[in-house]
Amino acid sequence: AQKIRNFDDLVQAYFTACEGGTWIPKGKRKKDQTIAAERSLYERHIKKELGRRPLGEIGRPEIKALTRGMLGAGIATQTNHAHALIRQAFSYAVEEELVEINPAMGMAAPAPKRARERVLSDAELKAAWGAFKDPTSVKDEHGKALLISKGVGIALRLTTLLLQRRAEIATMRA
Repeated sequence: AQKIRNFDDLVQAYFTACEGGTWIPKGKRKKDQTIAAERSLYERHIKKELGRRPLGEIGRPEIKALTRGMLGAGIATQTNHAHALIRQAFSYAVEEELVEINPAMGMAAPAPKRARERVLSDAELKAAWGAFKDPTSVKDEHGKALLISKGVGIALRLTTLLLQRRAEIATMRA
Protein backbone atom coordinates (compact mmCIF):
# COMPACT_ATOMS: atom_id res chain seq x y z
CA ALA A 1 0.00 0.00 0.00
CA GLN A 2 2.97 2.30 0.45
CA LYS A 3 4.72 4.13 -2.36
CA ILE A 4 8.11 2.64 -3.27
CA ARG A 5 10.31 5.49 -4.44
CA ASN A 6 13.81 4.20 -3.74
CA PHE A 7 15.79 1.22 -2.51
CA ASP A 8 15.24 2.15 1.14
CA ASP A 9 11.48 2.11 0.63
CA LEU A 10 11.80 -1.30 -1.05
CA VAL A 11 13.88 -2.76 1.78
CA GLN A 12 11.48 -1.46 4.43
CA ALA A 13 8.53 -3.00 2.53
CA TYR A 14 10.52 -6.24 2.22
CA PHE A 15 11.18 -6.32 6.00
CA THR A 16 7.51 -5.59 6.72
CA ALA A 17 6.42 -8.40 4.39
CA CYS A 18 8.90 -10.82 6.01
CA GLU A 19 7.77 -9.88 9.51
CA GLY A 20 4.10 -10.15 8.61
CA GLY A 21 4.55 -13.47 6.86
CA THR A 22 3.29 -12.20 3.51
CA TRP A 23 6.69 -12.80 1.85
CA ILE A 24 7.87 -16.37 2.36
CA PRO A 25 10.12 -17.14 -0.61
CA LYS A 26 11.57 -20.47 0.61
CA GLY A 27 8.36 -21.77 2.11
CA LYS A 28 9.13 -20.89 5.71
CA ARG A 29 8.84 -17.63 7.58
CA LYS A 30 12.05 -15.84 8.58
CA LYS A 31 12.85 -15.83 12.27
CA ASP A 32 12.75 -12.51 14.12
CA GLN A 33 16.47 -12.72 14.88
CA THR A 34 17.25 -13.22 11.18
CA ILE A 35 15.23 -10.15 10.25
CA ALA A 36 16.94 -8.16 13.02
CA ALA A 37 20.35 -9.24 11.71
CA GLU A 38 19.34 -8.26 8.17
CA ARG A 39 18.12 -4.85 9.38
CA SER A 40 21.42 -4.26 11.14
CA LEU A 41 23.38 -5.35 8.07
CA TYR A 42 21.31 -3.03 5.86
CA GLU A 43 21.80 -0.03 8.16
CA ARG A 44 25.52 -0.68 8.57
CA HIS A 45 26.62 -1.54 5.04
CA ILE A 46 23.98 -0.94 2.38
CA LYS A 47 21.73 2.01 3.20
CA LYS A 48 24.36 4.73 2.80
CA GLU A 49 25.31 3.55 -0.70
CA LEU A 50 21.99 2.42 -2.15
CA GLY A 51 19.20 3.65 0.15
CA ARG A 52 18.25 6.87 -1.65
CA ARG A 53 18.74 5.55 -5.16
CA PRO A 54 15.65 4.93 -7.30
CA LEU A 55 15.17 1.24 -8.10
CA GLY A 56 15.74 1.80 -11.81
CA GLU A 57 19.19 3.26 -11.12
CA ILE A 58 20.48 0.20 -9.31
CA GLY A 59 22.09 -2.36 -11.56
CA ARG A 60 24.86 -4.89 -11.42
CA PRO A 61 27.62 -2.23 -11.52
CA GLU A 62 26.25 -0.48 -8.41
CA ILE A 63 25.89 -3.77 -6.53
CA LYS A 64 29.41 -4.83 -7.52
CA ALA A 65 30.80 -1.46 -6.48
CA LEU A 66 29.18 -1.83 -3.05
CA THR A 67 30.40 -5.40 -2.52
CA ARG A 68 33.89 -4.66 -3.85
CA GLY A 69 34.11 -1.69 -1.49
CA MET A 70 33.18 -3.92 1.43
CA LEU A 71 35.74 -6.52 0.37
CA GLY A 72 38.34 -3.77 0.05
CA ALA A 73 37.60 -2.82 3.66
CA GLY A 74 38.34 -6.39 4.74
CA ILE A 75 34.70 -7.43 5.19
CA ALA A 76 34.15 -10.90 3.72
CA THR A 77 31.25 -12.89 5.16
CA GLN A 78 29.09 -9.79 5.70
CA THR A 79 29.67 -8.91 2.03
CA ASN A 80 28.08 -12.20 1.01
CA HIS A 81 25.18 -11.53 3.38
CA ALA A 82 24.76 -8.00 1.98
CA HIS A 83 24.67 -9.38 -1.56
CA ALA A 84 22.08 -11.96 -0.49
CA LEU A 85 19.91 -9.30 1.16
CA ILE A 86 20.00 -7.11 -1.95
CA ARG A 87 19.10 -10.13 -4.10
CA GLN A 88 16.20 -11.06 -1.80
CA ALA A 89 14.85 -7.50 -1.70
CA PHE A 90 14.90 -7.33 -5.50
CA SER A 91 13.24 -10.76 -5.74
CA TYR A 92 10.47 -9.31 -3.59
CA ALA A 93 10.31 -6.29 -5.93
CA VAL A 94 9.98 -8.57 -8.98
CA GLU A 95 7.18 -10.53 -7.27
CA GLU A 96 5.38 -7.27 -6.41
CA GLU A 97 5.88 -6.05 -10.01
CA LEU A 98 7.93 -3.04 -8.92
CA VAL A 99 10.81 -3.97 -11.25
CA GLU A 100 11.05 -6.39 -14.16
CA ILE A 101 14.40 -7.97 -13.42
CA ASN A 102 16.53 -8.65 -10.37
CA PRO A 103 19.97 -7.12 -11.02
CA ALA A 104 21.57 -9.20 -8.25
CA MET A 105 20.28 -12.53 -9.55
CA GLY A 106 22.89 -14.79 -11.08
CA MET A 107 25.82 -12.94 -9.56
CA ALA A 108 28.38 -15.11 -7.82
CA ALA A 109 28.98 -14.61 -4.11
CA PRO A 110 31.45 -11.72 -3.78
CA ALA A 111 33.70 -13.42 -1.22
CA PRO A 112 34.79 -17.04 -1.22
CA LYS A 113 33.05 -19.14 1.39
CA ARG A 114 35.52 -20.68 3.81
CA ALA A 115 34.64 -23.73 5.80
CA ARG A 116 35.69 -23.68 9.41
CA GLU A 117 38.83 -25.68 10.00
CA ARG A 118 39.06 -25.68 13.77
CA VAL A 119 38.95 -29.12 15.33
CA LEU A 120 39.03 -29.74 19.06
CA SER A 121 41.92 -31.78 20.40
CA ASP A 122 41.18 -34.83 22.55
CA ALA A 123 42.07 -32.84 25.68
CA GLU A 124 39.78 -29.94 24.67
CA LEU A 125 36.96 -32.34 23.86
CA LYS A 126 37.37 -34.06 27.23
CA ALA A 127 37.31 -30.69 29.03
CA ALA A 128 34.23 -29.56 27.09
CA TRP A 129 32.44 -32.85 27.83
CA GLY A 130 33.15 -32.42 31.53
CA ALA A 131 31.87 -28.84 31.45
CA PHE A 132 28.68 -29.92 29.65
CA LYS A 133 28.12 -32.70 32.20
CA ASP A 134 28.91 -30.63 35.31
CA PRO A 135 29.02 -26.90 34.47
CA THR A 136 29.59 -25.95 38.12
CA SER A 137 33.08 -27.48 37.85
CA VAL A 138 34.09 -24.74 35.37
CA LYS A 139 34.75 -21.26 36.74
CA ASP A 140 35.21 -17.97 34.90
CA GLU A 141 37.96 -15.46 35.72
CA HIS A 142 35.88 -14.18 38.66
CA GLY A 143 35.35 -17.64 40.15
CA LYS A 144 31.70 -17.89 39.09
CA ALA A 145 30.43 -21.25 37.83
CA LEU A 146 28.99 -21.63 34.34
CA LEU A 147 25.23 -21.33 34.15
CA ILE A 148 24.18 -24.20 31.90
CA SER A 149 20.89 -25.95 32.56
CA LYS A 150 20.71 -29.73 32.63
CA GLY A 151 18.78 -29.75 29.35
CA VAL A 152 21.30 -27.54 27.58
CA GLY A 153 24.13 -29.72 28.90
CA ILE A 154 22.44 -32.79 27.44
CA ALA A 155 21.87 -31.00 24.13
CA LEU A 156 25.53 -29.95 23.95
CA ARG A 157 26.69 -33.51 24.64
CA LEU A 158 24.33 -34.79 21.92
CA THR A 159 25.71 -32.16 19.55
CA THR A 160 29.19 -33.51 20.23
CA LEU A 161 28.18 -37.16 19.88
CA LEU A 162 25.94 -36.86 16.83
CA LEU A 163 27.86 -34.08 15.04
CA GLN A 164 24.63 -32.17 14.46
CA ARG A 165 23.90 -28.46 14.60
CA ARG A 166 22.40 -27.13 17.82
CA ALA A 167 19.08 -26.29 16.14
CA GLU A 168 18.80 -29.83 14.78
CA ILE A 169 19.37 -31.25 18.26
CA ALA A 170 16.93 -28.81 19.86
CA THR A 171 14.14 -29.74 17.45
CA MET A 172 14.64 -33.53 17.57
CA ARG A 173 11.63 -35.70 18.33
CA ALA A 174 11.59 -39.04 20.05
